[in-house]
Amino acid sequence: MLEGCGDWPVPYNERGLLLRASVLRLTRGAIAALDGLPDDVEAFTTHEGRVGYFIASAQAYIGTRNWRAAEKTLRAAQTMLSGATDPQRFVVAYLRARIRWSLREYDPDDPDLALAIESPDISWKFHAVNLRSWMRGGLEDYRGQLTDLRQCLALYRRHTDECEMRSVALAVRSTVGFAWEMAEFRAGDEAREIFERLPWVPELRLHRFSCVHGLAWHTFLQGDLAASRKYQKDAVYLAPGAFKVMAHTDCSYMAKLASDRDLSIRELQRAQSAFDMIDWYGTREDEREVLLTLAVLAAAVDPGAAQRYISLYCRLQPHSQFERMAAAHEPQRLRGFRGYAEGRVQQALGNEHVAIRLLEAAYGDLVAADHIFRAMLAAQALFEITHHERWLGTARHHAESFPNSLFSRNSTLERR
Repeated sequence: MLEGCGDWPVPYNERGLLLRASVLRLTRGAIAALDGLPDDVEAFTTHEGRVGYFIASAQAYIGTRNWRAAEKTLRAAQTMLSGATDPQRFVVAYLRARIRWSLREYDPDDPDLALAIESPDISWKFHAVNLRSWMRGGLEDYRGQLTDLRQCLALYRRHTDECEMRSVALAVRSTVGFAWEMAEFRAGDEAREIFERLPWVPELRLHRFSCVHGLAWHTFLQGDLAASRKYQKDAVYLAPGAFKVMAHTDCSYMAKLASDRDLSIRELQRAQSAFDMIDWYGTREDEREVLLTLAVLAAAVDPGAAQRYISLYCRLQPHSQFERMAAAHEPQRLRGFRGYAEGRVQQALGNEHVAIRLLEAAYGDLVAADHIFRAMLAAQALFEITHHERWLGTARHHAESFPNSLFSRNSTLERR
């Protein structure tokens, strides 16, 4: 539809060129967006178009991680703004804060971000609140991050037609992911309500999969096994590539927690079969985390395989992932995930002293990150090894956050 838009009359030609760059950036990547823009700002004659050119260029340079070029084009945009009434000032402020976040300068109170949040344009306001949530995530303030994500969902409920679907889908995905880990069931229910009415176009398939993955756990921990099984089946159907391993591993883990040993083993075998089909060094999102869950599940039946899963996890380079995963360093919660898996494997190998050390450190990391469910699992594992009553009491205390779950209703956290 935008073919030949550069030949349209002013200002529609300029708006068409900028819209085309935005579409290219979202569908074909930042390089395609840069190639689709004119060579210089002289192709634009209106104030809106000239500022928009520098903003579109900055967005594309951010996508290529060319921070110097992005900052240069934003300075050019800044000099052209027409003062405190220019609506583009909110966008420029947002993008400056976005660059700082990308450079690991995490400040939820960043002045540029505060200005961007005041934008009258709901779409940019949504982006700014979402960025503040990831600022908090960079500081490992996950409860604060969840609060901001819920604010994003509230914005979407009030202004459904003004929010970009890709950003909404990511916010729902992130909310669901934190909600079940942190026993924040109200947040999970809010995200679930939005999930069920979002228009899930094919381009959002990965976000959709991640949502049903999280909702399977969310409903399982609420004791709604029928809904959980539905989401588990949807996850297996939707899962692309390495996420197919994650879908079957989830099914196995939940079956194990539900004391359905036969189903747990069958799903573990399916996960291991899918594992063999994946080029793990080509993964870019959070697929590698499933290797830790595989190790936990395999530890009791094949400790050698479990060790190989952990070894592969450690070899995969965090910097190969998307920047929003914030994984060029290992956040506390990921240290906790890894420590729990390693501790379980050492427990299966009979190295109890090593297992205790790993699990105690993992428990500390998981509690600090407010990841209550996994902290409960770590405390339970420590009780199994040490038989210390304090660890049983700790596990039961965390289980109280999941009052309708199977392990709370059936008193599965017992002395052994």
